[in-house]
Amino acid sequence: KKSRLFFVEAYIGFVCWAVSYLFIRRYMNPETHENALEKFALDAIYGGLAAGVQSVMKIILNRNIHGV
Repeated sequence: KKSRLFFVEAYIGFVCWAVSYLFIRRYMNPETHENALEKFALDAIYGGLAAGVQSVMKIILNRNIHGV
């Protein structure tokens, strides 16, 4: 059950980072508004994956360091 929580937290981090990057940083910016979804969709996906992996790594490292 705890390992499932790792992946739920990683998925939430992925979605939050990708949506905020794509829509707030790129789509709402007047300089990159046109074609923002086509241009920056892969950037948002890869950045979201990095955020999700970071969440899982942080949990694993905290457990190994602090023994929680």
